[in-house]
Formats: sequence, C-alpha cells, structure tokens
Amino acid sequence: MDTPVALDISLEVEGLSVLLGRSGEGKTTFLRALLGLLPARVEPWGHLPTEQRPLGYLPQGYRLFPHLRVWQNIAFPMRGGDRRQAALELLERIGMARFAEQYPAALSGGQQQRVALLRAIARKPKLLLLDEPTSALDPQTRDEIIAALSEESAIFSIPLLVVTHDVSICAAAQRMAILQEGGIQAVGEPAEIFARPPNPQAAQMLGMENFFTGRIEEKLSQQEYLVRIHSRRLRATGMADHSPGEEVILGIRAEHVLLRHAKDTDAENLIVSEAVEWHRQPLWQRFVTAAPFSLRGRFLAQDRSDPPRTLYLQLPAEKLLLWKKR
Repeated sequence: MDTPVALDISLEVEGLSVLLGRSGEGKTTFLRALLGLLPARVEPWGHLPTEQRPLGYLPQGYRLFPHLRVWQNIAFPMRGGDRRQAALELLERIGMARFAEQYPAALSGGQQQRVALLRAIARKPKLLLLDEPTSALDPQTRDEIIAALSEESAIFSIPLLVVTHDVSICAAAQRMAILQEGGIQAVGEPAEIFARPPNPQAAQMLGMENFFTGRIEEKLSQQEYLVRIHSRRLRATGMADHSPGEEVILGIRAEHVLLRHAKDTDAENLIVSEAVEWHRQPLWQRFVTAAPFSLRGRFLAQDRSDPPRTLYLQLPAEKLLLWKKR
C-alpha cells in the first residue's frame, strides 16, 4: 500500500529559483506532484490533467532522442507550422544554430543539457521545472550548465524552478528556499540565507564546517549574546530569542575564522590553539586545530612559508551564529 508523503511547500518563483534539499527530502516527489504525476493538493493548476498543465519539465539526465537530430529533438513537442524553423529560431537565440543538424552524441554534456532545456521551452510553459540538472557532471560542465540556466531564463522570460542538493547553483539564483523535514525552512535571496541559515543542519548543507555546543550566559542586545563554550566566553549573534542558561549550537564558516598575530591578544573572541593538520592547496591553505576548540579554517595561500604551529584565531561575533539546541 502506498504511504502518503507529508510535504507543505509554498513558493514564489522568479527568474532562476532554487529549492535546495538533501537526498530523500522529497524534492522529486514535489515536482511529480506539481506535474500531476502523483495525487496531491496543488495550486494553481491542480484541477488540470497532467497534459494541460502549463509546465515544462527537465528530469535528471538529458533524455534526448539519440536517433533524432538536434532540431528534431527540440521540435518534438511542437505542433503545427514550420517546426524546423521554430526549432532553429530557438537555437539561434542561444547561439547554437550551427548544431542543428548534429546528433546528440556529437555534443558536449553541457550542450546536450541546453538542447534538452530548449525542448522543454518549446512547449511554451509558464514555469519550467528542473530536477538535479547538475547531477554527476564534472565541474566545468556544471559551471556551464549553471550559466546557461540563468541566461536562458532571462532570454525566454520563463521562470525556472531547480530542485537540487548542489549548493553551487544557488550563486546564480535570484531566490532560493531550503526544504527540510517536509517544509520550507527559509526562503529569500541566496546571500541572506547563506549569511543566516535557519538551523545547524541547513548551515552544514550550505558549507559551514565548525559547530560547538555552548550555554547562554548573558543577553547583550536583541540578537547578541555571551555564550560559554568550554572555559571561554564568546560573543555571538543569535538566530532567535534565547534565555540565560539555555543550551545552544554555535557555528562559523571556515573562511570566517581569522588568522591573527600573537600580539593581538586583546582581539575579541580570540582562540589560541595548536594546529594538528595543514593542507596546502593552489589557492587556499586549510588547517585543523586541536581540541577542545577543534576549528577548521582556511585563508588565501599568499604566504608560501611554513605555517606556524601555534595559531591565534579570531571568531568574529557577527559571523559566529547560534541556534537553539533541539
């Protein structure tokens, strides 16, 4: 017997919008419900059969017909008129008319994805739905696809809703939302959500690496608190209203951990610790410090000298975020 899935999702889509969630959160189920492939209460097109809903859909993978030329793949959903000319006009608008007579196998992965996107656009939908469009792509192709999504949304004036677990797509989006536990936990501009994730799980999904358990000692202002972690008192920014004595989770992104000098002993939220790991990369140097403050940090690798063993690290209060511990 089928088991109902509890999803309560309401979104306003504009331009390129991203619904971000981990695997198993129900992203694909949500799309299938919108399309009418699953029974669900859906607005505004829930009263229409699947074939009449003004939606375009790009599933995982390209799903191009290998025996059809590029223009034939794009023209497949078209009706009436000169289908070839209409397909060529779509290709011309994104600078790919020269590939019209090619077969999909002759195209790069990024080009195949763009053709698949044009085929979905050929139906003239009011909303285009994409399911994990960068799944299993190499970094170069992924970046090409992300750029194409943003460009084609603008060219054709069709809003795109991308459901994905790939955080990198969010950088090109006008809006994003986080799907967790069957509902939307945050929605807004990507920069706002990256700066203030709604909970530790979302912060981790967005790339935050450092988390600690602490206890509120004092409320300094509406969103500022003194928090005790181990033997230290640190100033942090709250994500909700907290009370003295409350146990909380604190987090900070690796790139927000600042490397200071030994003379900066009066710097706020200064942690002195020993480095136990160093990883030199072409652009970054990454480090991990010893317990009890096991911090991960990174900085631009401009200095090629051997890194120091004792590190003086500042955790800026406005970047050190805290959430209620569940």
